[in-house]
Amino acid sequence: MKRALSLIFSIIIYLVLVGPVIAAALIVVVFVDIAYSPSQWRDVECEQRKVFAEKVSPDGAWVARLFRNVCGGGFGTGYVDFTVEIARPDEPPPRVQAANAVFEMVDDGDDKPKPMTLRWLDEKKLEIAIPNGARAGRQQETYANLAISYRYLNDDPIERACIQRWRSLRIDEQVHRSMSPKENMTAFLAQCHTEPAGPSDHE
Repeated sequence: MKRALSLIFSIIIYLVLVGPVIAAALIVVVFVDIAYSPSQWRDVECEQRKVFAEKVSPDGAWVARLFRNVCGGGFGTGYVDFTVEIARPDEPPPRVQAANAVFEMVDDGDDKPKPMTLRWLDEKKLEIAIPNGARAGRQQETYANLAISYRYLNDDPIERACIQRWRSLRIDEQVHRSMSPKENMTAFLAQCHTEPAGPSDHE
């Protein structure tokens, strides 16, 4: 009887102490997932837009621009992302995200330029180099009479598969490992890389 009461008491103490931590972590992950959802980017205005790169096609007919956008409104509706937009050279960068965006990638919130490059292979072909773990929302292969190709920087298919596996986990699976979502992901990827047969589900 005493052992049972002691066990019950220990469980209650654990829930009181650890419960708020888990709940806080869940709130953080849910907010990040909502705020950075690529599907929202066409529905809200952007307060800040900065051109990080700009390349004109060899024939001077088109210009490709890489933007960093800070968009949204109240709690849960804002996000930060990167877009590649194609326009005519005489068209100034728009103040809002344009329908001519051919690529969109969610930002991880560190307020730093991402390792992305723009390169015209010829007058009709644009190459966009993106991070190996890019969380892309839109990724078009054509625009007007142009062809668009993509290349991964530091191409690592195993790392990419592990990142996709992490993002497919339930929220509670992402937060139960430790207090920091970033630390959780780092630990998950390290474990995923050690599996000889490739990434698989983790308990």
